[in-house]
Amino acid sequence: MTPIKLHYHEWFEKFEPITVDPIYEIPEGTDFNYLWSELEGDDDDEGWTRVIIVEGYHPINNLGYYITKIPHNFNEMYEVE
Repeated sequence: MTPIKLHYHEWFEKFEPITVDPIYEIPEGTDFNYLWSELEGDDDDEGWTRVIIVEGYHPINNLGYYITKIPHNFNEMYEVE
């Protein structure tokens, strides 16, 4: 499945994160349909490490979590830069 690519401001407007900065612990009872993970991605062409936000719970290379007001669709994959 090819991810839907969004820029941060597009993602922010579409899914309305509750916090502007990532959180580091997931509150008990959080519905994972509203959870996003900020990850350290692969290096880009210039050698910079990419940081991306993806839907759901991803503990590997995790930099934090976001909870949004609007749920994501588990049938779609997103990549936010």
